[in-house]
Amino acid sequence: IRVIEDSQTRYSKLYGGWGYEPSSDMPDEASVTVTAVQALRAARNAGIAVDSRVVEKAIEYVKACFDPSDGSYRYSIAMARQQSTLALTSAAVSTLNYLGTYEGEEVEKGLEFIMRNLRSSGHGIRGRSGHYFYESFYTTLATYYAGGTFWRMWCPKIREDLVNSASADGSW
Repeated sequence: IRVIEDSQTRYSKLYGGWGYEPSSDMPDEASVTVTAVQALRAARNAGIAVDSRVVEKAIEYVKACFDPSDGSYRYSIAMARQQSTLALTSAAVSTLNYLGTYEGEEVEKGLEFIMRNLRSSGHGIRGRSGHYFYESFYTTLATYYAGGTFWRMWCPKIREDLVNSASADGSW
């Protein structure tokens, strides 16, 4: 946990993410950040102390990746102009949830982005995304924590897709 805390990036003016190597001088990156935050949450749930400043900076980092114009999240603070995806936005909303943030503009608009993308593009259904399992995992978590309409729309889709795409031995 100390290595994870000490590796929180300082690459950007507003730091608080994590990079591909355990160094605070690495560029920040969302998919590593979500994994680091999962570890911190698991540690806290197990009774291991987690520095509250690290958690606060992680929340700031994720929120800084937010685009309020459409509710999406970008890959990194360091990369100012980039297209977001359902996978990145689902991971960001899940990350905020792991950090104890279940409400607010960033979560609500993020969930709206997720739902728009599920409705309009069919993302999350096998074969439609280059990051199928990553996208499906984080979309499942984001919609589960949101509950209600979000979960009712997503759960049947992913359940059917996973059951129908399994091999005879039950693997994917």
